[in-house]
Amino acid sequence: MSLRRLAAAVLPVALAAAPVAAQDWQKVAELPGGIAVEMDRQTLFEGLDGNRMVLMATFRKQLANTTMETAAAVDCARKQAKIRGVRLLSDGEILSEKVMATAEFAPINPGSAEATYYTALCGEEIALPPPGEEGGE
Repeated sequence: MSLRRLAAAVLPVALAAAPVAAQDWQKVAELPGGIAVEMDRQTLFEGLDGNRMVLMATFRKQLANTTMETAAAVDCARKQAKIRGVRLLSDGEILSEKVMATAEFAPINPGSAEATYYTALCGEEIALPPPGEEGGE
């Protein structure tokens, strides 16, 4: 079985099972409005995703009446990330869930959710490009 097919088969189960039962949430960032971004240390692991070494973890944000959990994969060396799944919970009950097993890695934009996950997993910030380079002035 290819790694991609294995990931497609295993990821939905991992996303559905691990975050609800996890007990090791750690605050890794705070968004405007006092919204904490937490990472589940029990879901953190390093793995091979195709030919990329990646760090994967589940993050959550406590919103007004719900909690949003995001499974993310980050390639620290290439400064790329992808969202592997998202779900919305209320009082522990899953309201909606989307698994994105075929998501592709993409460059990380400063200020994005992926930049928050990159900083938490790789230990550095995604900086704005210098003026004159792609995306700069």
